[in-house]
Amino acid sequence: MPGPRLLTWRRLVAVTLAKSLLVGLLGLAAWGALPALIGWHPTTVSSGSMMPRLHVGDIAVSRPLGSQVPPLTSVLLFDDPDHPGRLRMHRLVRIDDDGLLVTRGDANNADDSTPVALAAVRGIGTLRVPWVALPVVWVRQGQWLPLALVVAGLALLLAVAASGRDR
Repeated sequence: MPGPRLLTWRRLVAVTLAKSLLVGLLGLAAWGALPALIGWHPTTVSSGSMMPRLHVGDIAVSRPLGSQVPPLTSVLLFDDPDHPGRLRMHRLVRIDDDGLLVTRGDANNADDSTPVALAAVRGIGTLRVPWVALPVVWVRQGQWLPLALVVAGLALLLAVAASGRDR
């Protein structure tokens, strides 16, 4: 049986690791949410059309573009012309003869079927925060097991981190 000093060190290491993980997770969440305070647009990536650059569950943050024409190869967030009320984030591949933006997902073999007007662009992709929004995706898709495991893991981290307060 380990001595009291070894148990104290193990507990110290466990509490420190738990607190570090929680701070890291909070930091990632802040990176995904705080840009909204300055008018940027955080978006949950919900499909694999931009793989390998953007993964399902990432938060992609876009900054406003204004009336500027975006540079070719920019990743744009825009009103989805094929699904009113939804957003799409794809790469600008060219500007057609009518001045419309032709886009394509990095994982797709063909350009998007409907070009986009510059007025529909909400922003240009600026920041990727990995995996933070996976629980949001799981809720939308009804994937309860991974969500429950993450919630249980967070509860365990909180319990271990809080256990350091009584001494």
